[in-house]
Amino acid sequence: MATFLEPQALATMRRRIEKMRATGEPPTPREYPRSAVMGTIITAEISSIFIDFEGKPAVLAFARDVTERSRLRAQLAHADRLAGLGIMAAGVAHEINNPCSS
Repeated sequence: MATFLEPQALATMRRRIEKMRATGEPPTPREYPRSAVMGTIITAEISSIFIDFEGKPAVLAFARDVTERSRLRAQLAHADRLAGLGIMAAGVAHEINNPCSS
């Protein structure tokens, strides 16, 4: 993973592996961003488990490209924020047109 992940993401992964070693439980999959060719960013979801490899303990990591899922999640969050802003604007407009009579 050292050749795939960027230094900050690699440090995060190492901390998670140390925690996995201490507790004995595999961590939940985590998404790690990585810069790709021409400045695009891809997102990989990585799951890790301990195995014996040639008689020695090793970590086996499975990586899956979830770039599109991350992109769709970001678009959905943006649309949700815009919807909330629209509801708030409609409420303000209503109050301007129909002031409360207290």
